[in-house]
Amino acid sequence: MSIRKFEALSRGLYALIGKAPVRLPQKGVRRFSVTLNDVVVEVSHDRQRNPGCAFITTTFGELPQVSQLAAVRALMDANYLMMGLGASVFCQDPASGRVLLQYALPLSEKTSVVDLYQGMQEVARYVRLWRQEHLLPAYAA
Repeated sequence: MSIRKFEALSRGLYALIGKAPVRLPQKGVRRFSVTLNDVVVEVSHDRQRNPGCAFITTTFGELPQVSQLAAVRALMDANYLMMGLGASVFCQDPASGRVLLQYALPLSEKTSVVDLYQGMQEVARYVRLWRQEHLLPAYAA
């Protein structure tokens, strides 16, 4: 069920934004990406590791050289404050060192294309704030 749901959400999202849907791989992790204004947001589904979720991921970028510790503290504080069912999580890509934001969207019968699109818009909004401040607004000096 979760694979069919993910594929249906993918097709629905592309219809919503007025673009032709991409062809998803038949094996392994299924993923696609969409650019929302200036932010690339990836949506993936790994039926082996997390069959009941789609993951919405976006790259924030590098930690600022001047205030790395303050930025890391702000991100960890944000993780703590956002803790809860359906919360986004900040992490660091071990290969590139870039800051990522991930959100797990449950793939249930009730999950809609609008839910997916709203989740994508939300993570894109945080990326735009990061690009302006390199910190979350509460931590900006």
